[in-house]
Amino acid sequence: MNLNLRDPKIQKLVVVAALSVALLYIYGNFIYSNRNKAIAELRTQIEQKQDLLERGKRIAKNFQQVQEDFQHLVEVWETAQKLLPTQKEMEGLLKDITLAGQNSGVTFLLFRPMDATEHNYYFEHPIQIKTSSNFHQLGQFLSKIATMSRIVNVMELKCVGIRPRKGENTRDTVQGDFVVVIYVFKEFAARMKPPNV
Repeated sequence: MNLNLRDPKIQKLVVVAALSVALLYIYGNFIYSNRNKAIAELRTQIEQKQDLLERGKRIAKNFQQVQEDFQHLVEVWETAQKLLPTQKEMEGLLKDITLAGQNSGVTFLLFRPMDATEHNYYFEHPIQIKTSSNFHQLGQFLSKIATMSRIVNVMELKCVGIRPRKGENTRDTVQGDFVVVIYVFKEFAARMKPPNV
């Protein structure tokens, strides 16, 4: 087939074909490739957002556990606050120990507070005590200390039998030597509050 380029129909056909090729070239190089770049960028952003969302879901799941753990710690903390006296209550607790001994019938030979030991949230206040009584009275006194409403421990208990001297009229048969440790709450820690959620 012989093409006559002077024929107006052929010229129109060639111009239409050239314009079509030019439009396809422009679309492919400028519009289509830009759209592909935009699509690739959007896909990357979507993947980043999905990763962020997954991380957020994991954090939210762990946050519930953290909240439950924190609530448990707050309950334990509040219990400790109830059991540990504050510095203001220390004097009353010393009086309670003295009264418990007197009501049990023990005689105090020594009642010496020693230096306190500081810990993160509390102080340990040891008191060296030496008593004279019969075995039952000493047991009653130690039982009263153990059942106090605050945490008080008896440590380093030593009991020595007493033999009355000739002519001495005493019912004391045992000498108790021990350390009473009072745990005192640090008051600044009582201001601990759960975080705002």
